[in-house]
Amino acid sequence: MLRLILIALLLLIAVAPSQLSATAQGALCTAQIAAVYECPDCAKVLFRYPKDTLLYNVTPVNEAWLGLTDTATGMTGFIRAAETQPCVAASWQLRPVVPSVSERARQIYARGIALGNNPKAFSVIGDCQSVPAFFLGVFDRGDYALGKYSDLQATIDHFKGSFNRRNMTVHSGFNVASVLTETWADPQRCEIGETPLMCEYRLHKPSIAFVIMETIWSGDVAAYESHLRQIVSYLVEQGVVPILGTKADNIEGGHRVNAVIAQVADEFGVPLWNFWLAVQPLPNHGLQEDGFHLTFSRSIFSDPLRLRGAWAIRNLTALQALDAVWRGLR
Repeated sequence: MLRLILIALLLLIAVAPSQLSATAQGALCTAQIAAVYECPDCAKVLFRYPKDTLLYNVTPVNEAWLGLTDTATGMTGFIRAAETQPCVAASWQLRPVVPSVSERARQIYARGIALGNNPKAFSVIGDCQSVPAFFLGVFDRGDYALGKYSDLQATIDHFKGSFNRRNMTVHSGFNVASVLTETWADPQRCEIGETPLMCEYRLHKPSIAFVIMETIWSGDVAAYESHLRQIVSYLVEQGVVPILGTKADNIEGGHRVNAVIAQVADEFGVPLWNFWLAVQPLPNHGLQEDGFHLTFSRSIFSDPLRLRGAWAIRNLTALQALDAVWRGLR
């Protein structure tokens, strides 16, 4: 009973205004490799979480069991309380994977439609992990299976042609500075004086844009923040609603880049797709041995084994984010 009371108090802190700091709050994490079951006291294991997995939407069932939401798939499961431990999470880490839409975002969208932006087009602003060969392109190529997520087909149909196109703002080696620099603009498709960002907007006139720059150079988070603000500011001025995505890795240490991404999203009132949280339950938190690249799996969402690879979850949750934002803006 005492353990149940302590867990309940910890969860109360997690949803109440933080007393730890302005950006940290109490949470629960796995204390070891832990099984997530279909029901309490039953034998069917849904997933196995790695040690130090941040648990989401936790609800005490009894002294022995906790209910939770698997952030990769959205499924409900149950974990033994004895296999968890208190931990501290930054406020952005507990933000939902799939974003909601603010009134400010609706205003940006309405202005963009009035300016002539295409309500059936979105763009991607990203680096090597955003090229359409891996990111979202499958939804134009037809190499996917939605399984129980079949309601997302309407979003695929609506944005047909944007998933697999060549964005002027996506390239291996790009970072937040590259898309703001004329040098990196495609000379065959971009006009003199255009940056890749300006060129992409002129060519495609999107109403929504994913901003998922994960590459950081020299650990300079202040420079990253400055350039990210410029990107978001430009998009907002054009009436394009940015969807800012957190990244799976922590190469820079202290999750400083993700904290900046969440802060900028909040300041501009635009959606935050918390991809970091989505991959936490995956083996090695969705990362290869280098701690940066994502584990591969095809976008066959009808296969539970595929959904333990980060690339399948990246495409699934990005599509869910696009769906939620599109529906929330209408």
